Amino acid sequence: MANILSLVWYKVLPAKFGGQKGIALFNQHIGEHHQVYCLCAANNEPTGQESYKVIRDLPVSKWQFLDPLLHQKISTYITKYEITHLLIEHCYHGLNGIWLAQKHGLKIVVHSHNIEYERFRTMHKWWWPILKQLERKAHRAANLSLFKTRADMDHAVKTFHLEAGSCMVVPVGIERSAPIGSDEKKKARVTLEKTHGIDPATRIIYFNGTLDYEPNALALTEIVEKIIPKLAAQTDQSFVVLVTGRLIFSSYGYLKKLSHPCYINAGLVDDVETYFAGSDIFINPVSTGGGIKVKLMEALSYGLPVLSYVSGAAGVEPDLAGQALTIIPDGDTAKFASAIMEHWKDEPPVPDEFFQEYSWESISKQVAERIGQL
Repeated sequence: MANILSLVWYKVLPAKFGGQKGIALFNQHIGEHHQVYCLCAANNEPTGQESYKVIRDLPVSKWQFLDPLLHQKISTYITKYEITHLLIEHCYHGLNGIWLAQKHGLKIVVHSHNIEYERFRTMHKWWWPILKQLERKAHRAANLSLFKTRADMDHAVKTFHLEAGSCMVVPVGIERSAPIGSDEKKKARVTLEKTHGIDPATRIIYFNGTLDYEPNALALTEIVEKIIPKLAAQTDQSFVVLVTGRLIFSSYGYLKKLSHPCYINAGLVDDVETYFAGSDIFINPVSTGGGIKVKLMEALSYGLPVLSYVSGAAGVEPDLAGQALTIIPDGDTAKFASAIMEHWKDEPPVPDEFFQEYSWESISKQVAERIGQL
């Protein structure tokens, strides 16, 4: 059994958003196979149900990577817990990781959730070339590099000149083993109707995400300004686009001004499961950003029909999702609106193979075996 120190530089507990769930659930399930110690930012709030030890002792700052004394703090925990493997979430602690691995003789595992430099390059951040070099250095030093999609892994192998044998595709897992039942769906539907004053005859179209994250902000703007008007022009059926997600950063304040009679922004909710369960269809018009979309996986796991742009469905095998997943060319809002009308009454079965392939139990077992072989 390996003793793994997972470096998590930002808040992931309690896990409410896609990126948070991607890390928290990964650690949770790997912790069932190996001893995991999660050294994370001080503002994390563990639930007490974690299978791993949570150590809240990293600074609450994105500048922590530049702290010349931080590696000494991390080194203390490595010695205390007899760490054998260092798990770096994203690439940002890459330089610290390399130094610590050399000092203590550790194996390095880099867990990428997307190709970071590409994400920021598409967002026109001037510093993306610097990040590219850091990302390259971290992965080249890693004994094992984990990527969310085959496309991300192939890109990294080619661009960073990695050995394919030291890389592995680790998709976002799902907690459910089957779609929800009809009784649970009806109960959730009634809750949404009462909470938001929705008529029983109205179709509920759902979108969820961290709204003050550029790819989701662009998608939300497109939903309200383009997709909803085009859909309204095509049908007399009553519908509402119901949106949930965090929106706290002032730079995205313009999203609060978006308005349409068929649009409801419910904000950040604690019971996102009710929204997945009670909606008729899930839409994901995300055309930028990398990695696999947690919200799309969750929607499918609830048995919802899902419409997504090509980029938003990256990493999901269409054959495994069956007819529950409809993929539309990026940016084609007219086709997206038409597809919503065509599919919002569908109840396509999500194949059993989807739940088998993407279950956390299956994924974590494979990763744990690879880590144990390092």
